[in-house]
Amino acid sequence: MGKKKNRHKKEAASHPKNIVNVSKILGGAYFDSHHEETHVATKVRPAQLPARDADFCGRNATVDRLCKLLKEGGAVAFTGKPGVGKSALATEIAHTLLPSFPDAQLYVNLSEIGDVDADLDRVLEKFLRALGFSGDDIHQDLDEKITQYRSALHGRKCIIVLDSLRNEKQARYLLPGTSSCLTIMTSRYNLSGLTGVRKESVEQLPLAQATELISRVIGNQRAKTDVESIEKIATLCGRLPLALRIAANRLRDRESWSLEYYADRLTDEHRRLEVLRAGDLEVRASFSISYAELSELNKKVFRTIGILPPQGFTTDAIAALAHIEVGDSETALEYLVDANLVESSSNPGCYRMHDLLRVFAHERLREAEGKEGIADLTKSVVQYYTFVATQADSALHDGAATGNPFRTAQAATDWFELEHSSLVYLVQLAHQRGLHHHAFDCGMSMTRFMERRLHGNSWILVSKTVLESARILQDRKLILMAILEVVTCLHKFPVRDVSVVALLDEAHDLAREIGSSSYKSRVLLRLGELAEEKNHLEEAQRLLRSAVQLARKSRDSHQEGKALLSLADVLKATGDLEAAESSANKARLLFFTGRDKHCTGNAWRTLGEVKVQRGDLVEANRCLTLAVRCYEEVHDLHCAGMAYLIKAAVQRDLKNVAGSRSSLKKCRSYFLPLGDELCLNRTHVALAQLDLLEEDFEGAIAHYTHAVTELAGRVSKKTLARNSVLLAKAVESGHGPAAAEPYWEKAIQAAEGVAGLDPVSREELLDRDRRRLESA
Repeated sequence: MGKKKNRHKKEAASHPKNIVNVSKILGGAYFDSHHEETHVATKVRPAQLPARDADFCGRNATVDRLCKLLKEGGAVAFTGKPGVGKSALATEIAHTLLPSFPDAQLYVNLSEIGDVDADLDRVLEKFLRALGFSGDDIHQDLDEKITQYRSALHGRKCIIVLDSLRNEKQARYLLPGTSSCLTIMTSRYNLSGLTGVRKESVEQLPLAQATELISRVIGNQRAKTDVESIEKIATLCGRLPLALRIAANRLRDRESWSLEYYADRLTDEHRRLEVLRAGDLEVRASFSISYAELSELNKKVFRTIGILPPQGFTTDAIAALAHIEVGDSETALEYLVDANLVESSSNPGCYRMHDLLRVFAHERLREAEGKEGIADLTKSVVQYYTFVATQADSALHDGAATGNPFRTAQAATDWFELEHSSLVYLVQLAHQRGLHHHAFDCGMSMTRFMERRLHGNSWILVSKTVLESARILQDRKLILMAILEVVTCLHKFPVRDVSVVALLDEAHDLAREIGSSSYKSRVLLRLGELAEEKNHLEEAQRLLRSAVQLARKSRDSHQEGKALLSLADVLKATGDLEAAESSANKARLLFFTGRDKHCTGNAWRTLGEVKVQRGDLVEANRCLTLAVRCYEEVHDLHCAGMAYLIKAAVQRDLKNVAGSRSSLKKCRSYFLPLGDELCLNRTHVALAQLDLLEEDFEGAIAHYTHAVTELAGRVSKKTLARNSVLLAKAVESGHGPAAAEPYWEKAIQAAEGVAGLDPVSREELLDRDRRRLESA
């Protein structure tokens, strides 16, 4: 009887309706190429998907795009950092596509499941039971289970969600072998070893969607009462959906809390992760899972990042501060990138970390090193960056010096551009932590770079902080040096609330107290430049001659050269060109002897300007060419551009229009990356003048139009009015008075209320306005 019953079972199993032929088996290495007939309980339709998030938002475009691509089946893997919302996105897409996959919906959370065969065996058994298999129907051998699982899914329209995959092995075991099914995977790891799977990187939400998520949970009416605080909360949560959800839930459950109060609580980095807890939801716990899976070396590197500037870091910085080889640093960081704990940059060897992960890394570092260890590490970080910045600054001074790791001034400039925001942060940090000597040294190491690259805001902030630290140290020499740096900065980037005169008076008193002729010379130099700026030329000469004598007395040849060069500028302004040329030449020889290429370039430029005034254009062109060469050797693009601008005018007067145009193109290529709008304006005006010389009216109109429209709001009203007049004149020359009439109207409007407009432009505008009124 038993044999007859078993025979009926086999006949039923072999019925065509219950046979699945597997045409494609993914990962076929795990089982034989011959597959047995498999019983499928066709009436069983498991629905294991977790509930979708009612407040899901911010990824609608992604959902729509992927639902169109995946409606027939396939496989997609969502990867990203912990808490970024991968599972919510996977669940949303799975629910949206349910009508297209009615046969079964399987789900498993693999975060606590290992990749050993026994763990994966249990997952497969769970899926097979959900598909209707039981008891002896389920094979015991793992490879045969995989075959049975894939055979059961073949030809069916099923959704399989593999949530929180830990590695590619888990995916390979659980992927179906048919394209009729849809497999949605999520992982904190990049799963770079997978093939044949669509990869989607999930990032934090844009600010608008992040605030929308909070608003949905706490209610739009409450959110509208303080939009600024909502945006601050979203930003402090790093726009990370898990953190946003926790913050929103806390606010929902604490109606008495103001949004501003909760935002202030999040501001404290040391307590931020503690504040981001709501019931069993916790940002720290989510990060801890990833951290626990790291090797000891990777944990050490991860913790080290917690003490580094939030703007980013390099493999070299990690190697130096974690005391490991650069190769090991790169290997560890690349692993952390694959684990989505660190983000790679477009610059090779550069990385950054999400703000909340960085706070978590700092917690782990404090846990490992203690309070004193953190203080020592902070000091080490500032010392490391200051040391490298000093080497880079040296390369900016003399180009490429023997033994300097920065082989060219451009390499040093590139490093400063990459790290300058981090250096500004570290100066502030050192000042706040009472490391005032370190704040001073770090700040002073980057001033040359900020001056040359026109980082005005950073320069002002750093120079003020350096002065504050010097005052706290009560070191008169440091205070004097810091004051002179602030004055130099304010000379180029004036600030209304700071009195340069008062600072220089204080510096003068300090110089007398110190009794150093060199310091006295530096103060007098700044006072002389200030007098020249106010057109007090006799006073400027007196101060600068005294500065020269004091510098000579102290045998400070570099300071003597700077004073002589400033004196040459004043003499040039008074018309004493012979004395100006002599002074500039003396300065040039001092700079050349001291191997200061930048200041040598300044001397050549001044000599070129003197030669222009003396009418010796050929010699002026030679001097300016040498100035450009010096500036380019130390990669000072702004000064090189300024020298090219003067050279272009000389070449134009020498009737070398092609050479002049070439020089102006160089100007534009140098001023553009610096964002120097005023110099760009001068370049376009000069190009327009060349166009007019060649009667290329369309070219002139194009350049003047650029100067008027593209630079409007970024140059002074006086400059804009002058450009508008030049544009109107160019249009009139090229197209006649009627076509120019609207341009003259705009020029008249631009000049309204503008003081100090040059007499020629003002007379032309008055004449046009008079004619317009007469015509009316």
